[in-house]
Parts: sequence; structure tokens; C-alpha cells
Amino acid sequence: MYREMGFEPSALSVANHYKAIIRGFIHAHEDTTECAVINQWGIIPYGTDIFMPNRDSRIRLASEILHIVEEIVEA
Repeated sequence: MYREMGFEPSALSVANHYKAIIRGFIHAHEDTTECAVINQWGIIPYGTDIFMPNRDSRIRLASEILHIVEEIVEA
């Protein structure tokens, strides 16, 4: 969808698009090279495995997201 809108489809583009309204950004652990820039915007980047091929992986990611949100709220 980003490409069709004329944007580079990347974690950095998504974080940049929403940077005015987010405090944390969950991204694929493969995108760690973009973390420094995202962090400079005042956004806390969290890299993890975001692939969800089955129920267990969806539960794991949901649990991670809840812990991350708790960290952000308490910060």
C-alpha cells in the first residue's frame, strides 16, 4: 500500500508517517538498522519476530505488545 501511495515501504517510512502520534514502534527484528533514526524522533523502537503463521505465534506477539505498551505507559 505504501508503494502505491508513493512512499518507500519500510519500517522507517511507517514510523515517520506516524511519528507525531506514537511513542513506541514495533517492527521486524530484521529492521534494526533503522532504529537509530526512529529513536532520534523520540520514538522507542522495539524489534521482534512479527511473523504470525499460527496461533502460538499470534499469542506470543500479542503478549510482547502488551508488555511493550506497559513499558511505554509507565515511562
